[in-house]
Amino acid sequence: MQQHIINFTEVEPPHTGLVLANVIVKHFANWGIKKIIISITIDNVSSNYVLVRKLSENKEKSSITLYYG
Repeated sequence: MQQHIINFTEVEPPHTGLVLANVIVKHFANWGIKKIIISITIDNVSSNYVLVRKLSENKEKSSITLYYG
């Protein structure tokens, strides 16, 4: 299995789930990530639910497969 840390990104406040999801989706597109996402590490617990929901909605429009653990 290959592992890569692709990037660290500074995100200006507010750190809502919607803002974080938009940043991540933008980076997926910029990096050409089109297949499988297994792990995303974030530290703002209150925004995680919205972030995962928005990424799930986005995957319906793309070929990205999300694995939850």
